[in-house]
Amino acid sequence: MTPGKKEKLEAEVAGLEARMDGVQQGLEKNTEATSAMREDVARLRGEINGTLPRIERNVERIFDRLEHNQEAVKSYH
Repeated sequence: MTPGKKEKLEAEVAGLEARMDGVQQGLEKNTEATSAMREDVARLRGEINGTLPRIERNVERIFDRLEHNQEAVKSYH
């Protein structure tokens, strides 16, 4: 291999190594972001699961009050 070709090949290898480092760093950041997103989704799921039963109870109370009010109006007339 001629010295010029060897230097060119070494430069290409160095460039590819630098690109691989960039890809590796990007992959690590993406993995961290994905992990953080999964944690956020799990936290939100927990909040939703805790909130939905309370909303359901409140809606049931509202319906009970509406029924009571309708009965009161009917008995008034």
